Amino acid sequence: MGFYLGIDLGTSYLKAGIFDKNGFLLGLGRHALGKKFPVFRGKKAPPVVQDAVGCELPIADFWSTLHKCINQAMEKAKINPNKLLTVSYSSQANSFVLLDETDTPLTSLILWPDERVGRVPSALQTLLKNHDFLKRTGLGISPGVQSMVAKIAWFQENKPGAWKKVSSIASISDYLTLSLTGQKVSDFSTSSMTGLLDVSGERWWNEALETLNISENLLFSPKRTGSFVGPLIGRRAKSLGLSTNTKFFLGGLDHHIVAVGAGLPNSTNLSESTGTVLACVNYRQGFQPKEGINVAPSLKEGDYFQMAFNENGATVLEWYQKKFAPELSIEELLKMAESISPGSDGLKALPCANKYESLSGFYNIVNRHSHGHFVRAILESTALSLRDLVDSLDRENVSKALIASGGGARSLLWVQVKADILNKAFMVPECSELACQGAALIGAMGNIQENNGLKPFERQARYARLIKPNPINVERYKLGNKIIRMKKTEKDVILQRAKQSLEIESKAISDIIDYLDEESFLKAVKVLSSCPKIITCASGSSGIAAKKFAHSLCCIERNAQFLSPAEAIHGGMGCMKKEDAVVMVSRGGKTAELLPIIEVCNKKGVILIGITENLDSPLAKSSQIVIPMKIERESDPLNVMATSSFVATIAIFDAMLAAIMEVTNYTLEQFALIHPGGAVGSRLNRE
Repeated sequence: MGFYLGIDLGTSYLKAGIFDKNGFLLGLGRHALGKKFPVFRGKKAPPVVQDAVGCELPIADFWSTLHKCINQAMEKAKINPNKLLTVSYSSQANSFVLLDETDTPLTSLILWPDERVGRVPSALQTLLKNHDFLKRTGLGISPGVQSMVAKIAWFQENKPGAWKKVSSIASISDYLTLSLTGQKVSDFSTSSMTGLLDVSGERWWNEALETLNISENLLFSPKRTGSFVGPLIGRRAKSLGLSTNTKFFLGGLDHHIVAVGAGLPNSTNLSESTGTVLACVNYRQGFQPKEGINVAPSLKEGDYFQMAFNENGATVLEWYQKKFAPELSIEELLKMAESISPGSDGLKALPCANKYESLSGFYNIVNRHSHGHFVRAILESTALSLRDLVDSLDRENVSKALIASGGGARSLLWVQVKADILNKAFMVPECSELACQGAALIGAMGNIQENNGLKPFERQARYARLIKPNPINVERYKLGNKIIRMKKTEKDVILQRAKQSLEIESKAISDIIDYLDEESFLKAVKVLSSCPKIITCASGSSGIAAKKFAHSLCCIERNAQFLSPAEAIHGGMGCMKKEDAVVMVSRGGKTAELLPIIEVCNKKGVILIGITENLDSPLAKSSQIVIPMKIERESDPLNVMATSSFVATIAIFDAMLAAIMEVTNYTLEQFALIHPGGAVGSRLNRE
């Protein structure tokens, strides 16, 4: 009899599970990772602003921990390595290591929670604005500061010496595959999360690689999950206590492999995981990318799995226990919640209540509310967020049931609350280690895409409990949730969105201090303080900002005017003379109506000062002085309107204005003379 090894490459723990041919778990090894948290300190701002915490795993610790897991699993299963027929894995995304030409690590494993980047790099921002990004990558949830590509940009900028030595970029699962087989291959599902994979084309996306200045030679060849890679080889396999007779198959992304372990490939059900975050997964035929959902290739050609996420997960419950009930365990708190009726006697928890000060993330609080009420309110809030995820993945309501996994699946109360609020049955798997089980099952099935049927997945997915919705509770929640949604729409969500907008715009301004190119800024101020005439020019919202800047310059007696692009190309450019300065704003740097004006500026010998995010744009390349701007996101909910970018543009202009006033020694008396009107004029001239 042979056995199958599934490795779970988690963020907090590594796990190894050994399964028999019927999918029963015989032995599990589980050990915490000894992560390191280095601090990366910026140079241009105070440490309190610029300190960013990394998250790394030393290479030696990775291998020693994995060895402990495998050894523990084999001891519990009471088998020797020669009995292991296959090995595969379930992997976290966006965790990676840089390798030199001999495949020796140049870095520790840099794990996805690492936030050394601080803000989304300009190259990644440019990629995210590419109109083809969603349909190419399937990522309806945009990569951010925790993404691998953001940290690659950080290495390129901050560690150029080390970057020159890089011969390969390997995800944590790529590194495992290379070390155990000698093959440089990567699975589709983990690769898809980088934002570099052309999902429908099943190859690396050249335009993305060019935008981020990453050579395709640095990446491993992508293949489908379940592909046979080869037998285990070399000292690394032996050091883990594994046999070279064991075959290695490509695994995949953790949420994908959990879904495999839950038996989803051959069903219309969904799987949900309530852990640090909420995650929901289903399978669909055909590639149908959409906002808010990540889509990646599945086990068979033409099949895809869809993932949706929400931050309102188990973290909220852990926060409540640590902050308000440290003397009680989470299990004890859940027991208290069992006696509380649906609706928590009117107490409601907002999504991510842990992000609010003290208990302000709850409302309708009265004296009689106990720990049990608060905990039940958290469970109900999480269930409502899960309902939103299910609605986004299954608008046609095709799914008959959800398969529960993650820490939340251990609480039958929590699962029952979800069943009642979603009005769907929930199945709790017999095996709680679905990531290991899914990986082992992939190895057992061999090359999945060549298999004619996926029935074995369904046969091996066994469930300990089927939890059906309670009809009485379903109706109570339907009535209560109408009230919840009304209150949130009228007050809480509106205020939350408004505050979020203010925070985003505030950050857009404060970020300027960090990325400001001081040398270029000083050159621009010098030119604007002494040139014969200043002309500002831009379109749309940038044009409004440019018009305001021209007026402000006039207020400090600098000869300035705003030139509309529409008027410019109909003779308006006649106002430009040699040695005048033109200040042009374009976030993308290639606004069509500005291009002919840029050409004329160069021919007439005016000094062109460009303000743009795109340093490879026509505006940046044609400007004598370039003032970079970087906007992480706009503050509107759709991230499409000129909100944060408009505020940042105004802030840059105001900073220039203040600096010009300093250079020219502009006085209050001078301002009072030219500003007799309004309340300001009355006050100044009276004084």
